[in-house]
Amino acid sequence: MVMLEFVLNIHIFYSSRRAALMSFKAGDKQGAFRYVRQSKLFSESRNKCAQLLERVEEVISLIASAESTKQVYEAIQIGMKAMKEHNVSMEDINTHLKEVDDLVAAQRKINTALESAPLDSLADEEDIEEEFRNLEAELEDKVSPVHVEEPEPVLHANDDSPDETVESLSNNLSSMKLGAM
Repeated sequence: MVMLEFVLNIHIFYSSRRAALMSFKAGDKQGAFRYVRQSKLFSESRNKCAQLLERVEEVISLIASAESTKQVYEAIQIGMKAMKEHNVSMEDINTHLKEVDDLVAAQRKINTALESAPLDSLADEEDIEEEFRNLEAELEDKVSPVHVEEPEPVLHANDDSPDETVESLSNNLSSMKLGAM
């Protein structure tokens, strides 16, 4: 409502000024004075509206500040209640806050290091493959080798006769040392 009145006053103010100028040029001094007085009244009204709008903005700002202060107060109350329910001391909280601060500082260092790392050094696919092979070689050196016995070659039927294959299989089975499990 106030804003609409403010805009209307501005419009009437400029209209009155134009009408006063036109009346003065036409030789109507009485009409020109009347429009000048009307223009002055609207100018004063406009100034009052501007001051009122500024005051409304201040009040809105104070209300927003009060709401945020209320939310902070409620959060503090909830925190105090939780501390009492879980028997947490201020020393514990300060210790945990220090740990969190240390972790945040470490994460910032990591982020800074990652941001400053040159990405162009591994940009080429061949470089990435070479780096992968190097890492695989390092991993193989660190992992103990597992000994896997090679199985004896399987004899094919067309190499030996079936009797020889059966005899070879029998000899191999008898030479194996099987223990009870």
